[in-house]
Amino acid sequence: MASKYNGIGCLASVLVTLVASYLLGPFGIIVGLAVLFLADGVGGKASARRGFGQANGYGGYTTGYGAAIGNPILVLLAAVMRADGRVMRSEVEYTRNLLTQLYSSARTQQAMIELRDLLKTALPLRQACAMIALQYSHADRQRIMRALFELAQADGNLVPSELQLLAQIAQMLNVAQQEYSRMHTDYESHQVDYYGVLGLTSKATNEEIRQAYKKLALRWHPDRVDQTDAKAHREATQRFQKINEAYEKIRKQRGMK
Repeated sequence: MASKYNGIGCLASVLVTLVASYLLGPFGIIVGLAVLFLADGVGGKASARRGFGQANGYGGYTTGYGAAIGNPILVLLAAVMRADGRVMRSEVEYTRNLLTQLYSSARTQQAMIELRDLLKTALPLRQACAMIALQYSHADRQRIMRALFELAQADGNLVPSELQLLAQIAQMLNVAQQEYSRMHTDYESHQVDYYGVLGLTSKATNEEIRQAYKKLALRWHPDRVDQTDAKAHREATQRFQKINEAYEKIRKQRGMK
């Protein structure tokens, strides 16, 4: 009887994720993943799964060899956050938003502390992936991968080091190469190079970003274009809007004042 209800719960979580993704776009992935985690008892409410390990009562698991590991999902989140060599505010906020969907306020705060500690240590990535591969269905692992793609893209950039890590995680989670490639294509096609709009790369300093923005905003401000030339005025307006959008996105991602 228990397996019957578990199957129904898994199916329900899949359906909710599909509907949420359709209605809410990328944020629907967060909602669907939250349903998945809550239904599965990630917050320490579940008992041992499939005989692999035993819940330690706080969202972590033992591996069957006596060694404890924290929530394996947090390990994957931490790995993606630092894949490009730095942790951006936008990545922290994305993760906090995700955890808020999963846990109470107190548990979210504790999870963020655990995540902070994970970011400072060597991560048991292979072990965490092995646990997830055994504990979650294929559809669930696909949802986890999409959430990791969302996190990697939270700073506005998908860099080679992040893509390399995501490919490794997908392989360790037994997500097929074809499925990973489809996810990669989906996210890359929607990616806007905000740094490129300002003529910069993601390695630019905050001051370089401010200077580039001021220079371009001054150059393309619609008021500085001949008002009698409708085509030139329209082009300047469009470019000015894109420049402002890029600057605002980068500013929020970096927490710039």
